[in-house]
This record gives sequence, structure tokens and C-alpha cells, in this order.
Amino acid sequence: MTHDPNAVTALGRIRLAETTLAGFLDRVAMLACEAVPGAEAISITLAGESGSYTAAAVGEPSGAAAVLSIGLPVSAELTGVLTLHSRSPRGFSDEDTVRAEAFAGYAAVAVANAHSFHSALLLASQMQAAMGSRAVIEQAKGVIMAQRRCSADEAFAQLTKASQDANRKVRDVAAALVAEVGKHSVG
Repeated sequence: MTHDPNAVTALGRIRLAETTLAGFLDRVAMLACEAVPGAEAISITLAGESGSYTAAAVGEPSGAAAVLSIGLPVSAELTGVLTLHSRSPRGFSDEDTVRAEAFAGYAAVAVANAHSFHSALLLASQMQAAMGSRAVIEQAKGVIMAQRRCSADEAFAQLTKASQDANRKVRDVAAALVAEVGKHSVG
């Protein structure tokens, strides 16, 4: 047997929508301990545009007599390393190494999927925030255009000047203006 089918099956059953990327990586590290019985501590290190960092760790690597590191090619932008630690003076057996390499192959695919999923969620959230900002800015431009009888470009210029004068973001100045107009029109 080249891998622990239970660990690999559990890896495939992690629901991405029910955990954060950090939580997912913690679960992958725990499953790696199950897949390779000789491993007493596991860490997952990821490296990308912003540098490298330990993304997950299970167990205590103090006093490790043997270390086994296996690459996790996640994507073109992100790569990783699965590092296993053992206190056994004999280190990792050939079977442990085969199990670790097999698990790492499955883990790389799972980490790539999780990274893509959580990156898409972040992008969607940022897009939603940007659309909300744009909507309130457009509303504020409309208010300025109505009050001052000016063009959309002139209204935006006035909005950006107010933003600079107050040292606040345009969307915050726009939201305050829209809220103020809303108070007067309700009452």
C-alpha cells in the first residue's frame, strides 16, 4: 500500500465552504500525520508573492532526529513544502517516504483547489465592496448635480476635493453626503 486510504479519503471530503484556508491547511497537516505513522510533527510552508510562511503545523518538532520535506507544487503563483519530523533515530522508513510522497501528491491538488476557492471568495468580496462604493459615489454625484446644477464630471471633482480637504476616502465622504440627504428627506 502506498498511501493511507482513510487520510486521502478524508482529504477529499473537506468542505471548502465550511472552513477558512488556514483551517483547511491545519486539517491537511493532521491528515498527513495519519498518512505517515512515523511522523510526529508536520508543518506546511507556503511561498508566494508575499514571501514564505508556515501555514500550518501539528505536533512539536523539538528534538526531531529526522526530517523529511516534500514539495507541494500548488500553482504558478504559490508553492509549498510538506515537512515531516520524527524523533526516531532510525528516521523515516522507505515505506514512510512512499506514503508521504503519495499523500503530498493528493495534498498538493487539494491545497491548490482550496487556495483557488478562497482566492475567488476574497475577490468576490472585494468586488462586492467596490460595487457598493461605486453605487454610493454615484448617488452622491447625483445629489451634488441636483444641488449645484453641474455636470457629472464637475460633481465628481467637487466630491474628490471634499475628500482631499477632509483627508477621508471619497466613498466615506459620499456615504456621509448621501446619509445627510437621507435624513432631511425622511423628516
